[in-house]
Amino acid sequence: LDVLSKEVLEYLTKLTNETFKHIGSSAVDGFLCKPIIDILLPYKGKDLRVQTIENLVNMGFTYKGDYLSKVNQDKKIKPCRHFFTFYNDTQTKDYIHIHALPEMDPECLNLIRLVDILNKDINKRQIYASFKKMALDQSLQRKEYRNMKSSIIKKLLL
Repeated sequence: LDVLSKEVLEYLTKLTNETFKHIGSSAVDGFLCKPIIDILLPYKGKDLRVQTIENLVNMGFTYKGDYLSKVNQDKKIKPCRHFFTFYNDTQTKDYIHIHALPEMDPECLNLIRLVDILNKDINKRQIYASFKKMALDQSLQRKEYRNMKSSIIKKLLL
């Protein structure tokens, strides 16, 4: 995934004039992960440019707005958070997720910090890898997985 990730980042940057960062498990050295590339688009200003949204949609991404709040069933919608996914033709399998947030948003900064921490600190990387393996072995439900993952990530960011 590493070579593919770099190519995807270069392609997205070239077509949108935005800066993208590889995040998620596939961005951590030696991690087992799903074959989905998670990408962060830390944008300048209060909201993502309409032209950037249109460019990504024209490239084949599906725009979902603040999808994470819907998935997590948050009562508080975060309008500055944007989510895109790149599906197969039947939209049954996704390959790329783009999370767009203001560059100084704490959530954005923590996504970047987490990847840096996991790549630099082998002990924290092992803690997170153990959690992911346990979640897989126990076939956790999505909501339970997200809640546990959020708790682990908060500890790793300390």
